[in-house]
Formats: sequence, C-alpha cells, structure tokens
Amino acid sequence: MKQHSAAFGLLTFCLCFCLATSAFANDEWYEKVVLPSTLADHVGDSHLKCGLPFILDAIHNDNKEVLQYLTAEQTRRHQKQMLIYTSPSGYFEINYDTSGFNAIPSYDRDNNGIQDYLEFVGNAFDRAFDREILDLGYRRPLDVNGAERSTYQVFCERLGGSLYGRTDLLDEIPSLSGLNYVSEIVISTNFDFVEYPDITSDPVVRDSLAIEVTAAHEFNHASQLCYRIWLNESNSFFLDIWFLESTATFMEEVVAGDVNDYLQYLPSLLQSSTQNMADQSNVSRIYGSSIFYMLLSEEYGNTIAREFWEEVLDLAPLEAVDANLRQRGSSLAAKWHEMAEWLFFSGNRTVSGQFFEDAAFFPTPAASLSDAFGGLTAGRTEITSGELQLLSFQYWETPLNASGDFSLLLEPSGQDGEWRASYLDIDGGRAAGFSPGQERSIRNENTVFYLVSRGTGSGDNRAETGAFYQMFLTESAFAAGPNIIRPGDGQSQITFYNIPDDARIEIFNSNGIHIRTIENSGAADPVWDLLNSQQEPVGSGVYIFSIVWAGKTESGKIMVIR
Repeated sequence: MKQHSAAFGLLTFCLCFCLATSAFANDEWYEKVVLPSTLADHVGDSHLKCGLPFILDAIHNDNKEVLQYLTAEQTRRHQKQMLIYTSPSGYFEINYDTSGFNAIPSYDRDNNGIQDYLEFVGNAFDRAFDREILDLGYRRPLDVNGAERSTYQVFCERLGGSLYGRTDLLDEIPSLSGLNYVSEIVISTNFDFVEYPDITSDPVVRDSLAIEVTAAHEFNHASQLCYRIWLNESNSFFLDIWFLESTATFMEEVVAGDVNDYLQYLPSLLQSSTQNMADQSNVSRIYGSSIFYMLLSEEYGNTIAREFWEEVLDLAPLEAVDANLRQRGSSLAAKWHEMAEWLFFSGNRTVSGQFFEDAAFFPTPAASLSDAFGGLTAGRTEITSGELQLLSFQYWETPLNASGDFSLLLEPSGQDGEWRASYLDIDGGRAAGFSPGQERSIRNENTVFYLVSRGTGSGDNRAETGAFYQMFLTESAFAAGPNIIRPGDGQSQITFYNIPDDARIEIFNSNGIHIRTIENSGAADPVWDLLNSQQEPVGSGVYIFSIVWAGKTESGKIMVIR
C-alpha cells in the first residue's frame, strides 16, 4: 500500500453505493427516504460512504415508499435506450448517456474516439473482477436461477451529494439458502467534489482513482450478495451490515491500495473503540474496522475475507469469523486484541518495520488518563476502572509517582467476553499481553500505558450490555504455569511470567543436575518446551527453575506428569 500524508486520510471522500440518484439532492426526498432508516442519526456524517444499510432496512421493514422508488428507478434505467460500452474483458456492460443530466465526462486525452471516463470504468471493473474473482476466489455474481452471469450491468448516472456509486438489489435467488440477491451497480459521472491533494491535482487523474476504488468496493458487494445475508434470531435486523462494509472497504486496499482511502475512517474507530465492533449505528467505525482484515492478511493472506464469506454460508458473520480463526489456533477475540495492540503503535508511536505498514500515517491513538498512582495500599491499588461492550477495547495511561517493582492485574466483573489486557511498552516498542488474574510486571517508568479488550461472548454477540473491569497495580511477582503439566493432555510448554528483560532461567532436575538454560529476549514471555539442552524430552518428575538477574535469584517448582 502506497503511503501518503495524514492529511489525505482526513478527506471527506465517500466511495458509496447509496440509496441515491439525482433525486438524493432533493431535501424533501432525502428526509423521506433516508431519515426513517436505522442509521438516521448518522446521515450527516461527512464520511458516510455506503447506503446498503438503508436498502436492507427498507426490504426487511417493507418500507413501501423506498421500495417503490427503487423499483421505479430500476425500471426507468432498463426501459431507457442507453449507449453501451463493453469492458475489455467483455464481462461488464457499461450503460451511459452523452447528453442530459447523467451525461458522462467528454474528455478524451488519448484521442482514440472513446471517452476516457468509459475506459476508466471498464478497466477498473475488469481489474476488480480479475483480482477478486480470479485471484482471490470470490463468487462470481449470479442470476436469479443461481447460475453465473455472463455479463454484469453497470449504469453511469450523476449521483447527488458526495456519493460515488451504489449496488442495487434486484431479485432474490431462491435456489440458494438464506437471503441472496441479484444486483447491478450504479457509478457516478461526477467526481468534482473529490480531492486527492497528496496524489494529484489533475481532475482526470482524480476521476480515474475515484473510479478505481469504487469498482473494487462495489463489485465486492455484488459478489457478497451471492453468499448469504443473515437476520438475527428475532428477525429484527440484519446481522452482517458491518461485515459487508468492512470487508468491501478492505477490498479497496487489496485492489487499489495506492489510494489508501481507509485512513479517513480510523479516527472514528479509535474514538469509539469502547463500542461493539458489530454495532451498526456508527458507519464510519464500520469502515475503519477494515484495518482488522489488513492485520489478518499479514498472517493469512488476502484470501482471508473470502474464506470468512464461505463460512457465512453456514454461520452468522461473527460466529463464522471466530470459527475460522479458531481452526487456525486463534480466535476473533484474540485477533481483535492484537489489532488494538498494533494500532497503539501508530502515528507518533510508530515503530519502524513493525506493526502496520502505513502506521506513520495513522492518527496517534489517545489513551484515557487515570489518576496518578502514589503507592500501594495493602499490597495492591486500583488505578483504573471502566466498562466495555463485547468486541471493544480501551487504552489507558497512569502516571507513576512511586518507584519499585510493580505488576498490572486485570479483574473483570465477569468472564463472559474473553477479556484480555496488554502492557504497552513505548520505549521497547512492544505489547506484552496478559489474562485476567495473571500479573504482568512493568518497567520502573514515569507513566505506564496499557490496553484492555473484551472479545465475543456467549449468546447474542451483538448485545449492547457493557461489563465493568478494574485494573490494579500490585507488587511484582514471578510466576510459571502450568505448575503441573501433563503433556499427554496436549500441554507442551511452561510459560514464565513477569520475568525481567535481562533475566535468564535455569532448569534443574530434582537431583540438582542442570538440564537447560532459557534466555529472556524480552519480546515475549519465555517458555520451556520440556526439552533438555540436547533437545530431548524430559521425563516425569519435579523440576526446579531459578530466575537469575542483576545478582538476584528466585526459584520455584514444576511437576511434569507423563
């Protein structure tokens, strides 16, 4: 992904497939069609880029006025005699006019007799098809009989406001399980409201970039709609609006990564991080959560979102993502927490060569400031408390007006939601995770930064009920676990916690014979893999570990049962 300045990320630049045509500019119609929707409180958001929630809301709630309008618009388009430009691949039929309100731009800089706008649109959609369908394996758009379409219709119209395009739903596909739709795309003929100050001041180049990103986003929706759209158990709302939008925004980066449009949505994600990721009332946050798939793609490749969509055929979106990641030895909650760790080291805290590639162009995440810590009370002192919804996170900073060896300790009010925490070591450029009840030692520094997250829980993962947590500072204590380990039950290593960065761990058998030395790199908690220095598995018995650092030694015992 090409890097640009942070100013570019703040553009009021909307790539959308909204419920809008030229009529959208009419305030009366805007109030009638958009304001009754479930996202009514956010229609004034300058970053609003997608109208799919409005369309789905109209379908589910049988909003006859909106549905009649959509039907009338589709009928008008199909009855009107428009010119057709076929994309180089032959797959996309671009319907357009050269006169009237919806006329396409007339510039033809290469003087080949074809308006450059048409060539931009045809080439952009062909690239989206090649990348998304041929390379990544997404489903090819289907017709009403469930068969792959030989051509796909794109209509060029002047859209109101700052809208780039929309994907319209046509007919359901009865041969597929759940809700699925045949679709067509409308793309705007006017991008005068768009600016790319860090890329170009040329309006024609600007149009080509805007079209490139729009094609990637919209065509991904066309494919997504051939998988499955889920309702919640009470049939009161659609479950996967967040999933549709965040994965389509991610696809913009995969297909047209030089634009880096996602940067403008990260502030909203960070400013509302204590909300449930799947909360559909904050559309900018939904777009910003595309950064989640960018993290996953670093480890699993760009096919990861498509693999999630395959799981969605049988499982609702959150459950599908979690199931896929658990098959890989992780989970949705674990990766969401890791994303929050990576985001912290962005902006002014960027660590060269680590975390997100474009981190230097992200906003610097703010941390909530707690009261200053002045010393322990009865061995531990609460330094912060807060409330988190499911699948959310919060950063904290606590000034330390005391010296000594301390540890962080997280205690949530309940275990539902897979709570996690991390000590955020700014000087070391690392995040050291720990679980509730587990103490995490911290450096002797002036201010300590840390992260608390709550993952998916049992039951309805979209419940907005928050849960409280407390963070304590305690006297530092070393620990190793599990203290009794049974390799036959799948346990394969001992983890040592709260170990100083400059420490080493010496392992002895019950007869005092030295069998292994483990160095602490400081990058992660050191582990003993139950092998001796000859890389041979140790037998059953009691083993002594000694932690040696700065002239000090602390010891403990471990029992291995084979």
